[in-house]
Amino acid sequence: ERRFATLEEAVAAVAKNGDTITLLSDVDLDEQIATGKAITIDGQGKYTIKATKKLVGTSGKAGMFYRTTSAQGTLTFLNVTLDGNGVSKIFLNEGGAGETVFDGVTSINGGGIAYGSGIHISGGGSHATIKNSTLTGSKGTLELNEENYYAANDLWVGGNVYVTVENSVIGTVFVNSAPSATATNGVVHGQLTITGENTKIDYLSGEEEAAEKVDKFGNNGSFVKIENGKFDVIFDMGSYEISGGKFKNIEIAGKYLDNKAFDTEADADGYYAVMAHPIESFGVTVGEGLSLRLYVRDEYRNGKLLIKYVKPNGRDGETIEKELKINSVIENVNGTATIRYCARIFNITPQMADVVIKVQYVDETGVAIGSEKEVSILKYCQNYVKEDSPESVKIFISKLLEYCATAMDYRIVTNADEVYSGNTWQKRAEMLRKEKVSICGEANKEYKFENLGTYTNIGETFTTRGMEYDSVIKIFFAIDASKYNSNYKYYLNGNEISPIHYTKDDKDQYRFYFTIAPYEYHNSIRITIKNGEDDIGEYACSLDIILESFSKKSGNAELDALARLSVAAYEYCRSLADYPTSKDFNQ
Repeated sequence: ERRFATLEEAVAAVAKNGDTITLLSDVDLDEQIATGKAITIDGQGKYTIKATKKLVGTSGKAGMFYRTTSAQGTLTFLNVTLDGNGVSKIFLNEGGAGETVFDGVTSINGGGIAYGSGIHISGGGSHATIKNSTLTGSKGTLELNEENYYAANDLWVGGNVYVTVENSVIGTVFVNSAPSATATNGVVHGQLTITGENTKIDYLSGEEEAAEKVDKFGNNGSFVKIENGKFDVIFDMGSYEISGGKFKNIEIAGKYLDNKAFDTEADADGYYAVMAHPIESFGVTVGEGLSLRLYVRDEYRNGKLLIKYVKPNGRDGETIEKELKINSVIENVNGTATIRYCARIFNITPQMADVVIKVQYVDETGVAIGSEKEVSILKYCQNYVKEDSPESVKIFISKLLEYCATAMDYRIVTNADEVYSGNTWQKRAEMLRKEKVSICGEANKEYKFENLGTYTNIGETFTTRGMEYDSVIKIFFAIDASKYNSNYKYYLNGNEISPIHYTKDDKDQYRFYFTIAPYEYHNSIRITIKNGEDDIGEYACSLDIILESFSKKSGNAELDALARLSVAAYEYCRSLADYPTSKDFNQ
């Protein structure tokens, strides 16, 4: 409703926050505009604000526009061209809790030397959004090159601010992420987020000497977060988080891709796209033993996986290196039968629950794609058990870890000097138990057991029973060699079984082994002894009672270790009682 001869007069006349100043012609700016008000300056997509000289305000701060430290609300530049005329910085923001928005802005011909010569955002928790804008053509007094790339910048971002660049074209972006005097404990808080398919940045650089200080920024992640856009060059700043985008200089960009890979071929403009990592997820299958499943994305199904880990084996350990073939599997995904591509690592013993397995994807020509992944049963459990996990899952994981920890604890008995990664098996078991408790809040329980099945005419046939543990739980019944009758035949649940001759220390026995599938722990087994067609005797017992029978402590170190293992194995099996088959989890 009101008209003014100059922009300065219009800004001075703003009576309340939220007012809009609409340009009716190009504007020559003769003095700096410093404002703490929340206003919009609208150039209607056709008008320019140009500096007539180097503009410096009463505060001594240089720039066409200066947002004061008391600024609140949102200051918006809308559909306008800001022209520094080669003599003046364009915009300076050095504080205030308000928001600055550049929407449809063209920023050109910035002048001056210090801290860049275009748009300058820094300090005090400031927020800024740059969208649908073009910031190019700032002019510094030093030539733009790798040594002096800070001399002329179209966008200068300081520490302790939150800036978003979306669908905009910017020539040079400089990030000064060194901790400031006001930073909490010397840590920079804030983030520059770059997104939008139409975003294009020629140079993205930062203060190299700050690299060691900006590995982490409170709870805010990396200071520079790249989600999309095109980048010709990014200089090594040491604090990027890249989840998307296209890059010409992939040698540097690749240093920050923890979970991503680059397309193998550049597009017509010479850009390499950030691709999703070939390995998209992994899972654990629990059955008679443990196995890890590694899923790859469909487009990588023709490659293979290379794995490497150190298997506990004596004092030095044994390095295992294998190639895994990727196979197609049909799985139920959200109620739909879906083809997925998966490689399996079988026979992972619970003693190896905390052993880290390194996995590298390699394409069909032998080229490694993506970073190396690290997986383990423990890592899986840590990732899977979250606050929103159902209680039954937490209990299941708890029992699994307790089983693994106790299995490792048992190894200390048979391998007293065993050392792996600087820790004894006993120490590793203690660490694993603590980890389990912190994840699940589940304490170990002890049970008292008595009965051990029923038998008919078994007499002194079986003189010993026992449990062994390797990759699966094995129960055995033994007959002293002096009492073994080779003419008898032995049947387990109707199927003939043969004994294994066992000699160790003072023991000379014939042993009958059978394994326990955890999800079948409550089933009953039946052993029948025959002489020809004549029944000699019969023994029947459920597997859980057999497990329970080994839980009694005797004061003997080896037997007491077996008792702890038995309790853990029993709890582990019991936790699977609700699952009729092996339980799969994906992560």
